[in-house]
Amino acid sequence: MRMRYTMYLTAAMIFMAATFAAAAEPQIVRLWPNDPPATQTYDATDQLESRGDEFMLSNVLHPSLAVHLPATQPAEQPAAPRPAVIICPGGAYHRISVTREGTRIAEALNARGIVAFILRYRLPEGRAPADGELPIPQQDVLRAIQTVRHRADEWKVDPQRIGIIGFSAGGHLAASAATLFDQAPSIAGKANDDEISQESGRPDFAVLMYPVITMDAAITNSGSRRNLIGATPSADLIARFSADRQVTPDTPPLLIVTAQDDQAVPAGNSLAMAAAAAEHRVPCVLIMLKTGGHGFGIGQPDAESGQWFPLMLEWLKVRRVLGD
Repeated sequence: MRMRYTMYLTAAMIFMAATFAAAAEPQIVRLWPNDPPATQTYDATDQLESRGDEFMLSNVLHPSLAVHLPATQPAEQPAAPRPAVIICPGGAYHRISVTREGTRIAEALNARGIVAFILRYRLPEGRAPADGELPIPQQDVLRAIQTVRHRADEWKVDPQRIGIIGFSAGGHLAASAATLFDQAPSIAGKANDDEISQESGRPDFAVLMYPVITMDAAITNSGSRRNLIGATPSADLIARFSADRQVTPDTPPLLIVTAQDDQAVPAGNSLAMAAAAAEHRVPCVLIMLKTGGHGFGIGQPDAESGQWFPLMLEWLKVRRVLGD
């Protein structure tokens, strides 16, 4: 029988000792200077579960960004502002896949000169937001974009080339950022009204990997839906947090990647988002893989699922996010 074990560590130890052991230690930046806006409280100790070479994080009390910078240039050749990508790992809004959909993606982005930020967001555990409020993961992702934009000079980031990439439920979180960014100002009044809260929460582009998009029961991922908006959500909650229904002409350019044989999050989610983008004339590229299933992360070089990353780089060049 395969042995499984669970380790309980402090938040700092989790991020610095376990999650990022293979790379240089990232800077850890708390998103909220005071208590974060919340609809519930958590124990102070995060939970890290090991599944082979994968780490899954849960019970996040204080959301943060892990800052992964590309190799720096010599002092006599100061680096020009670089594009940045905020990474939203998946986990059905119950856990966070910090290895396959976090650190491995950050390493690949860094290798192409892109500053990477892994978002460690709070998890709603099935408690739906109050009327007019955003769920806590959506609060955190918008605050993350505002934080990166506010500190762009410090990290040598171009504030007009800040994108987001999300996987599975993290894809829904990234899609939320691309469609609900105008609600960022409403978060600050809850607990934190500072200079960061004055920044735009709109990403400049969004990459959605095998994403949960709709909250409609027919084709959504049931676990993600239940964890985000509860077991018996109202029609209003379903509509508000179905990303395809929130697309407007102001939604940033989208790249969507899914596989036809995905049994966990049907490809219909991606098709719905692409259709909404077309309706509102939002630039959108949909990559439909024949095989790959769900949760392939960076993929394998010799498999169809391994082709999305170089295709994404080409898309970023077309969007003038990356140079030649």
